[in-house]
Amino acid sequence: MFILRETLQKYAYEQLDIIFLMVIFIVSIRLVVINFT
Repeated sequence: MFILRETLQKYAYEQLDIIFLMVIFIVSIRLVVINFT
């Protein structure tokens, strides 16, 4: 049970990393679009 919890936490942290990168990516694209229009 403890091992399962650890793997779930690690997976959640990896998901947060991916979401964080996607948010940065989208924000930078929006900034570029705003600057060029």
